[in-house]
Amino acid sequence: MTSPGLDHPGLDLPDAARTYLGEVQQALAFDPQLATQVTAELHDHFSEALERNSEVDASLLRGFGPPQHYAQAMIHAQAPRQLRASAGLMFTALLLIILTMNLRSAVLPDGGLDGRLSLAHWLDHYCLIVAFAGAALTLVAARRLGRGQPLPPWLPPRLLPSLTLIALLLSCTGGAVLTWAALAMIGPGAFAAPLLTTAAEMVALALLAADQRRLFFYLRPQR
Repeated sequence: MTSPGLDHPGLDLPDAARTYLGEVQQALAFDPQLATQVTAELHDHFSEALERNSEVDASLLRGFGPPQHYAQAMIHAQAPRQLRASAGLMFTALLLIILTMNLRSAVLPDGGLDGRLSLAHWLDHYCLIVAFAGAALTLVAARRLGRGQPLPPWLPPRLLPSLTLIALLLSCTGGAVLTWAALAMIGPGAFAAPLLTTAAEMVALALLAADQRRLFFYLRPQR
């Protein structure tokens, strides 16, 4: 797929410059928006150099370094902002899940569930607390990264988002078990709200998982 940066209107670029842009775009392919932004800016820079000197020589390309290194520098510069955005998405998912838990509680019976479901109760509530802690620590790590401060061992930026997602998954699993157990005690007419809340939680988890897959590329150690 060709980036808008490669089709930017204006002067045509030499093959070496277009190859450089293509390799940068490929290295940033995990985030199409970032790839488009970076290649467009590079294209503009090369075009301006071409207007001044009538050529984009090897010395100009060497000034940017190897395309993979340049792309990695752009990724590293964006990492704090991306981590902060992911923390915001985590808190949004947490608020949604709390809302769905309250909606289920308003519809489903409070008592009468089998005592063997105590593990589901534990997962439903306490894993949510762990997820809140993980999201809060992720936000702290993002702010420290943005300020250029070193991260202590208890703030691993690659581990915290995964911990939060796993805790949310366990909490939602416990909630789903409790929901299905309670549905057996009520009539079919009350099924809609509990099932919709469970579906909303699954959508939130899927969005978080997709975001963390992208975030993984931003937090890879620089080589």
